[in-house]
Amino acid sequence: MNGASEGQEPSIRQCLLTSLEELLAAAAGNDALHSEVQASLTLVQSSEANGNKADSFLRPFKLACESKQSKIIAAALEGIRKLAGAGGISESAADPYAVASDEGDDETGERTLVEGVLLWVCDAATDSDAAVQSQAISVILTLVQSSSNVHGAPWLQVLRSVFVIHRDSKSEGLQQNCSQCLTKIMTTIMQRLEQHGGQVAPSDGNGGVADSAEASTEPTVADSEDHANGVHSDEPPQLFVK
Repeated sequence: MNGASEGQEPSIRQCLLTSLEELLAAAAGNDALHSEVQASLTLVQSSEANGNKADSFLRPFKLACESKQSKIIAAALEGIRKLAGAGGISESAADPYAVASDEGDDETGERTLVEGVLLWVCDAATDSDAAVQSQAISVILTLVQSSSNVHGAPWLQVLRSVFVIHRDSKSEGLQQNCSQCLTKIMTTIMQRLEQHGGQVAPSDGNGGVADSAEASTEPTVADSEDHANGVHSDEPPQLFVK
């Protein structure tokens, strides 16, 4: 594999190759996942031109986030962070990995890929390893900063996940990271509220804004501000407009 030239950002293909190789090493001992990663890696290696996105090769990262093995999850999160930072994850494409049984998601067919990836990261963030949780927060920040096409239920799940880590963590550094992440998310939501007349507009599935009365049920930030400012409670904030 040819690395990027000095001073040149690595290509999406290079990021994908590196991420899959690292995930392959971490998955040693998990035969099913190891085979999945190897198959994707072989496909990428066999082609010089895989398009300008990594969308078709993300399944191993999803499975790794669900593995409940900290070492594997950490490798998957690092790969997702690299790919998101390089612009390798589509914003407006539908999530090809969504399934009807996804918990809390009644409209999996409308979910974008970047929203699906955020939900994978939230699942990974339930790992008890503080290092994995910190990495998950970093990936969430990267995805939030690099994408303008996150709406509705994924926002709610992200806010809940970050809140729970902040509430339960004994690490001041991790709590600070969570506060920064919550502040960034709420700033993004507020900007969209201003842009769309007081509503966080849902996606139309094509990267645009849908005209829907359901926009009134999008998560708001009013009940979350205290948590970013260091005020805690025992329950996640209420994020839906009644």
